[in-house]
Amino acid sequence: MVRSIFLMFSGIFAWKILLICPSIGIAQTQGYYDSLELARSKMDEKKLIEAFEILDQLEKQFPGEENLIRIKGQALYWSQDFELTKSFFRTKISSFPDLQWIKLDYGRILYELHENKEAKGILDQFLAHQPEHPEANQMMATLNYWVGQSPKKSYDYLEKILIPFPDNPSALELQKEIREGTSPFFKIITGYFSDSQPLQFFNFQQEGSFYLHSKIQPGYSLNYRNYSNGINVFSIQAWNKIGWTQTGTSLLLRGGMASSSIWDGAELTFGGVFSQRISKDIQLRASVDREAYFYTLASLQEKIIPLVFRAELGREVGSTWTGKVLFQRSNFEDNNSVQTISFWGLYPLMNQNLVRIDLGYAFMTADSEEVRFEPNQPILNRPNNTAIGEVIPGSYSPYFTPIHQQVHGLLAKLNVNFTGNVKLAISGNVGVYAEIDNPNTIYYGGPGVGNAPIKPSDIFLELFPTRYNPMDLSAEITCNLSSGTSLKMQYTYQKTIFFESNAIQAGLNFRIWND
Repeated sequence: MVRSIFLMFSGIFAWKILLICPSIGIAQTQGYYDSLELARSKMDEKKLIEAFEILDQLEKQFPGEENLIRIKGQALYWSQDFELTKSFFRTKISSFPDLQWIKLDYGRILYELHENKEAKGILDQFLAHQPEHPEANQMMATLNYWVGQSPKKSYDYLEKILIPFPDNPSALELQKEIREGTSPFFKIITGYFSDSQPLQFFNFQQEGSFYLHSKIQPGYSLNYRNYSNGINVFSIQAWNKIGWTQTGTSLLLRGGMASSSIWDGAELTFGGVFSQRISKDIQLRASVDREAYFYTLASLQEKIIPLVFRAELGREVGSTWTGKVLFQRSNFEDNNSVQTISFWGLYPLMNQNLVRIDLGYAFMTADSEEVRFEPNQPILNRPNNTAIGEVIPGSYSPYFTPIHQQVHGLLAKLNVNFTGNVKLAISGNVGVYAEIDNPNTIYYGGPGVGNAPIKPSDIFLELFPTRYNPMDLSAEITCNLSSGTSLKMQYTYQKTIFFESNAIQAGLNFRIWND
C-alpha cells in the first residue's frame, strides 16, 4: 500500500505554491511575499518559533489569505502539535468556507493521522470543487478501501486519475491491491504423499475466501486424506478475517472439526491468527490453534489434539534479503510439549528480470520435555534369551519428540521467469551439521529359560547423540492461465532423522474479479 501520499505531495506546501494557487480578493505587496518567504526559510531551518512570530504578524494583517493559512498550517503540523493543527484548520475552514486548498491540506493531514471519517468529509468538500484532482482522488480511493466500503467506489476514484494518466504508478498499485485483496479467491489442491515410516496417503484440499467488508472477510477450508491402510481423515474449518487496512493489522478467527474413520466422533478445532505489517515487506504473525495431529502411524490410531502456539517475524518477498525467525510450541494432552525455534535468511547473488539466485543459511533447534518412543509391538513375542545390550526396534509413539535437536543448513533458491506466464522455483536446504539425542530401546534383562517371552521391565530407553544429514528439496512450476487463474505443480523431497518422504501435488488457484 502506498501510504505516504502526504510526503509525495509535501512540496505543495512550499512558498512556490503561491505561483500555482494565487490569492483571490487581496492585493498583496512585495513586503508580504518577502515576509512569507522569510517565514518559510525559518521553517526549513527548523526555527519554528521565529517562523510563528512572522506568520502571526502577517495573519493580523491578512486574516483570510489562503497561502498564509496553508503555510501556517504546515508549520503547526511540523511542530507535531496535532490537536492545535486540527483546531487551526477547523477554525479557518469554518471562517472561510470558500477557500478550497486549505481543505486539501487539512484532508491530507487527517489522512496521515488515520482520522478516516473526518478526512473523507473534508476531501469530499474539496472534490466538489476540484473533482479531477489526482491526489485527492487517490486519498479518497485509499480511505474508502481502509474503511471497508465498496471496492467499486474506490475504482471510481482511481478512474479519475487513470483515464488522463493511465500509467500513474500509485493509482495502479492501489488498484491492484484492492483488486487482489477484495476479489473472491478459491484454491483446489490434490496430491500424494509417501514416507518411510511407512505412511502414504492421497489428499484433496479446497479453500475459498470472500470480501464483504474490511471487518467481514469469511472463508473456509476442506481437507480429505485417504491413507493406504484404509483410514480416512476429514477436516473442515470456517473463519472470518477482520482487517484494519490503514495500519496493516488483521485478526483471523477460525473454528471447525476433524474426524477419522476409526475415531469415535469428531474433535473440535479452533484458533486465531494476529498479523501486523511492520513495514512494506516485513510482517509479524502470532497464532494459537487447537488442531489435529496426523504425522505418525500411531497418530492415525488415536486422537492427538495439541494446542499449538506459533510466532514469526520476517519477509518472504523483497528485492534484497528475505528471511524469517519462527517459534512454535505444541502442548499435548499428556502434559508433554515440543518446542521449535528456527531462522532462515537468503540474499540474492543474481537478480535479473528472468533469473534470480539466492543463497543463505538456516538454523533450527527443537526439544521436548519428555520422550515418546516405544519398542515396536508385540515385544512379548521375542524370547528373553535376547543378547544383553541388543537394540529392540522402536518408533516414536504417538508423536515425534526431538531431544536436543539442532540443524545448520545451507539454503539455495532459483527462480526462473520463462515468460510472463510460466515460472519455475527450485529451492534446497542441505544440512551441513545436524545432531540429535536419538532414542533407542535396549534389552538389559538376565538369561531366561528356553523361549520364554521377555519382560517389558527389561527394556530401557537410552539417548545417544547422533549426527545425521537432513535435506529439503522442492521444485514448483506456476503457469498463469489467465489474469486470475494459475496452475501450480510441486514436488518435494524431505530427509529427516525421523523419515524420508516424497510428495507431489497440483493446485488450481483462481479469483473472480470484482470489477
